[in-house]
Amino acid sequence: MVEAEEIFGAEIDDAPGFMDELKASLIILPQQINLPFIAIDESESGSETKKTRKSSPSQPREPAPPSDQFRVEVWRESKKGKRNVRVRSI
Repeated sequence: MVEAEEIFGAEIDDAPGFMDELKASLIILPQQINLPFIAIDESESGSETKKTRKSSPSQPREPAPPSDQFRVEVWRESKKGKRNVRVRSI
């Protein structure tokens, strides 16, 4: 309220209702909502999830088939010569 009085100065006296409304709007403070606390038994909740979950035996992964690998050779006899290409399987 002190800051508002400093900002508005002498104009506060012209509108007394304005200061009352401003004071009422600034008094509103945030309040924490009270939530009910429900105690949970750890033995009941933890055991249910562990019992319903079954572990499956891990199966070994099949190795991926060997990928085709090629060597591509590109060359020219001279700068303006015909381009030669040779593809070899490795």
